[in-house]
Amino acid sequence: LHIASLLVLYGGFRRAELLSVTIDQVASGGITISEGKTASALRTVPIHYVVAPLVQRLLETSRDQFLVPTRRTSARYQDAFTKRFTRIRRELGASSSKINLHALRHNFVNACENGAIPEHLAKVMTGHQRDSLTYGHYSPASAVNWDLLVNAMTSVSHGLDVDTRATESVAFLLEQARG
Repeated sequence: LHIASLLVLYGGFRRAELLSVTIDQVASGGITISEGKTASALRTVPIHYVVAPLVQRLLETSRDQFLVPTRRTSARYQDAFTKRFTRIRRELGASSSKINLHALRHNFVNACENGAIPEHLAKVMTGHQRDSLTYGHYSPASAVNWDLLVNAMTSVSHGLDVDTRATESVAFLLEQARG
């Protein structure tokens, strides 16, 4: 859960997208989403520098070809994943159903806005439809320059305190994996 939470917070992924990413969908500093709920969901998202070491470790240690390790014992592993997230949230005393994995996607979008990332780039990174005539009709998301997306991703910040704690969490997860 910790891994998925960090990747959603610093990548803006939907739960189903993230849990279905295989290691061959990670290359050249990006994670490619090849299946999604809309055509706009298909995209490559730059890997944020805070989670880059974690992604590298996940690539090196994957046992089932998926980036995020989960218990895939049934076809409904995504629902089981959500139930586990909810159970832990309740154990921590957070009773609001608005505290969920998808809420971290909202945080990512807020960080995009606060980082002054142009909306059309934020939409590409989150897999949202670009509905303007200019950017939506005449220019497909795939035409957006990769370096612009990478640069935009470096502007994503949740504040020094959160970014520092996230970096520490990544370091802790990496140490646990080595240990």
